[in-house]
Amino acid sequence: MTRSTKTAGRRGREAALAAHVQARFEAERARVARRLHGDVAGMLAAARMDLSRLAGAYADDAGWRELVARVDEILAAVIDSARSEMQRLHPALLDHFGLSSALRHLVEQAARGMDAQYTLELPEPAAARVSDPVALAAYRAVEAWLAAGAFTRVKVCSREKPTQLLLQVEVERSGATPPGSNDDRLALRAWLEALGAAWSESERGSTLSLKLVLPLQPAAEPTASTGS
Repeated sequence: MTRSTKTAGRRGREAALAAHVQARFEAERARVARRLHGDVAGMLAAARMDLSRLAGAYADDAGWRELVARVDEILAAVIDSARSEMQRLHPALLDHFGLSSALRHLVEQAARGMDAQYTLELPEPAAARVSDPVALAAYRAVEAWLAAGAFTRVKVCSREKPTQLLLQVEVERSGATPPGSNDDRLALRAWLEALGAAWSESERGSTLSLKLVLPLQPAAEPTASTGS
């Protein structure tokens, strides 16, 4: 076995290990998100319902009404915070509406937070044929790109080919790259490549670009109808 073959084999094992760790990490994040949704958010919603009944019982007491209103506002804020944390841990939009919808929400929220301009060209049909693991890995890649420092403009677009979905991200940065960002991107790249995707990136001035080539699942065969 040549030295280059050994090196390639070692890199392949390292990439597979990184992909495995990333997948396990995402599984744990999804478990915590489900727990938050089922336990924390559910209990808080129940508490608000009990509070509403309590308010009705003391409707004639202005002091109680004011106190109940304040507590209700706090509970509502905690529920919103829990929902945001659940979305950060595991994007529910991805499960229910697909990659395009999840990316659209991600970019809009990030751009608003930065007061930045954004452009989205994300047709729906192709993304429905991306497998769940590939869709989640691609979502995390775009998320990491948006987190790679402050930005003033972002563009995300996708284009379908017969067996692939091309996903491109361009971010015009206005700040330095946070520590650890490169390590995060390396782990995500290993994960995506282990799933059969291709990753390429470039940097030109303040513009950071990412291009992902995602494998598509075969289109479902149309069901033949039989006449009666």
